[in-house]
Amino acid sequence: LMGEEADLFKLPAPMVHDGDGGRYLATWHFVVSKDPETKDINWGMYRQMVFDEKTMVGPVLPFSDMGKMFYGKFVPKNEPMPFATVIACDPLSGVAASAPSPIPEDQFAGMLMGEPVELVKCETCDLEVPAHAEIIIEGEVIPNMMIEEAPFGEYTGYRTSPREPRTVYRVKAITYRNNPILTVSNMGVPTDEGQLLRSFSLGLEKAPGKPGDSHYRCLHASRIHPPPRGCRGETRLQRDRIPDRRADIRKQTESVVSHGNRRGP
Repeated sequence: LMGEEADLFKLPAPMVHDGDGGRYLATWHFVVSKDPETKDINWGMYRQMVFDEKTMVGPVLPFSDMGKMFYGKFVPKNEPMPFATVIACDPLSGVAASAPSPIPEDQFAGMLMGEPVELVKCETCDLEVPAHAEIIIEGEVIPNMMIEEAPFGEYTGYRTSPREPRTVYRVKAITYRNNPILTVSNMGVPTDEGQLLRSFSLGLEKAPGKPGDSHYRCLHASRIHPPPRGCRGETRLQRDRIPDRRADIRKQTESVVSHGNRRGP
């Protein structure tokens, strides 16, 4: 769907929780952006609420990776920043997008998979997105423009963020597979998929060094302990330093994701 045909109302954005400030289309996804100077890629989970047929709104904090790009390099020039929202990607790309990675998340996802992520170029900009994602929303983040957003039921088990002006996304294109799947994170009282994903991503932090160094090792999360009624800030990990356990990481991640998918309403 391009141009005038790009209509967010054609996608079934749910009212995730009673009391949310609107219908949220992007809650289990990631947003792709690119630094205009270094060309570094960022994948990150930034929630997006539907405002109208061509507009989404959500928080982009200045200290986040995408916020540093947007507020530091686009807003001062009053230039819009291209973005692509990836909905229903493969599990490991989703984990990489939420992990505290010291390298670009597209590279990190390839390391977890043991092979490069297959990417394709967007229709309206030079960003690249996973080739097998279900839905891609392309457009621009608009500088010096805000629309009210929130509240939203968050990982703490409470509605967070007062309703106030936040960052605006203007949509230019929507592409999708035949009979696409829309993934949603229905966060509630912990422990749920938010804590599981964050717990696992924290277990993927890297020891000092760079990819390719002989001493570069993954820190393997051998135990994950999200306490009852806790939130992601309280999750406890037991980690062992082991050389190259990408296969184990992939297996554990798929197990966590499939377990979450089997849970009832």
